[in-house]
Amino acid sequence: MTDAPGPTRSWVQRVTRSPIYRFVSKIALYVTIALFLIQLPQLVNGRWAEVGLEAALQLFVMGWLLLLTFRTRTVSIRSVLSFWFVGFFAVIVLVFAFVVPVSYLFGEQSGFVKGFWVPIMEELLKALPLIVVLATALRRPQFQLAISDMLILGLAVGFGYAFHEDALWGRIGADGFGGSFWGVFFPTFYYENLFTVAHAGWTALIGLALGWWYFFRHKKFMWLIPAFVSGAVILDHMRLNYRGAGKIGDLMEYMVGSGRMLAEFLVFGIVVTVVFELIILWKQNRRDQILDGINAKDLLHIGQGQALLDRLKALHAAIIYMRTRNASHYAVWRWRREEQLVPTGAFLPVIEALQGWRREAGLPDASFDTTRVS
Repeated sequence: MTDAPGPTRSWVQRVTRSPIYRFVSKIALYVTIALFLIQLPQLVNGRWAEVGLEAALQLFVMGWLLLLTFRTRTVSIRSVLSFWFVGFFAVIVLVFAFVVPVSYLFGEQSGFVKGFWVPIMEELLKALPLIVVLATALRRPQFQLAISDMLILGLAVGFGYAFHEDALWGRIGADGFGGSFWGVFFPTFYYENLFTVAHAGWTALIGLALGWWYFFRHKKFMWLIPAFVSGAVILDHMRLNYRGAGKIGDLMEYMVGSGRMLAEFLVFGIVVTVVFELIILWKQNRRDQILDGINAKDLLHIGQGQALLDRLKALHAAIIYMRTRNASHYAVWRWRREEQLVPTGAFLPVIEALQGWRREAGLPDASFDTTRVS
């Protein structure tokens, strides 16, 4: 650990880390859930079987991705749920605000609105919550979001938006498990009549691209990755809206490989991201070892012998410890890649917080040699 000074905490950081803020954020989530449950019957309009099927398919995809990234991500399931509601409520309101006035001017079914304006607005506005997350994360150098965090949050926003939109249109925005290889892992894709990764896949791709830029933002041309992926996503969305529109539609169909190119990008990006993050954490564990890790066997024994509620609290604390430790390891790795000094003033409070989560999990304090991080 070097003697480089840590950054002074801004009033935003002080507020967002206070117990009052955490309490208010919990209440806000509970109120959001209540509003969702109140609005849902009117939105569904009796189509409970269809809506329930789409919800089940979304849970399946999100579930296996959360399990796949369990050892590498830093965001919580509560954050994922919050971003689903951001897509369901906030993004769709913004889309209506930008699309409806233009629709009145040019006509809702005009080629400009349906094939150009709508795809651009929807994809940019779905990406907006992810950009806000990264802007906030850039102010916290002692933590580094994982690339898989942006994948999961992008997927959540896309799922929330798709759920609301499909309920409004009275449709199921997915083709299920049968009929294609893609359905085994991504039953939320369309793959029968016109292949597309749909809203969740598009926003997940943009999230992945933003995550890779964020991890290597010191590299000069890394901004080209989110720029290229966002362009490909918008083009694929235009292709979907332009279907059957003659040579223009055929050209877009060719440019995105009939939509399958984006599915291949997504699968490749997920595999590479998880492997890359596992390698980073393995290397950091060997070099820095920011306190002791918790393996799967130890995690199963957390809170053993305690009452069920106490054991769940201990397990929750252990998972927070693992996520925060991952974020710190990513941060130290990034400092080294950028050949920067590790800011002691920002880093040592993280160690104190980690020790606190260990105590809540019923684990003893772990020793930490600050000279190992240099």
